[in-house]
Amino acid sequence: MDVHPYIKLIEFALNNRSFTIEQARMAAHLSHEEFMFVRHDLFVLSGAQTDSVIPEQQVMEWKVSPQALFGYIQFQAYRDAVESARKADRRGLIATRISIGALIISSLIGISGIIV
Repeated sequence: MDVHPYIKLIEFALNNRSFTIEQARMAAHLSHEEFMFVRHDLFVLSGAQTDSVIPEQQVMEWKVSPQALFGYIQFQAYRDAVESARKADRRGLIATRISIGALIISSLIGISGIIV
């Protein structure tokens, strides 16, 4: 599953409380403009973080907003559900193949018993 850059940004922020805008942009593969746009939705901003111009090299403490955190938790649950469904699908295919193989073998044994 391809992970959206905003998810990468949230994961980066959860793993690193203090970072520069440049570090976050590089980790999430975002442009400066995109980071500046999305910061209002993903982070609880305070002080200098609300300024329209922030130096890219300035280290700040960033806090993921509750809405972004809950959205991330929902994404994790969705990703886990998709993975579980894939595993169940694979196991179902394997079980079907085993059943078909057992049916063929038992049919051959039954046919050979009639012929002998």
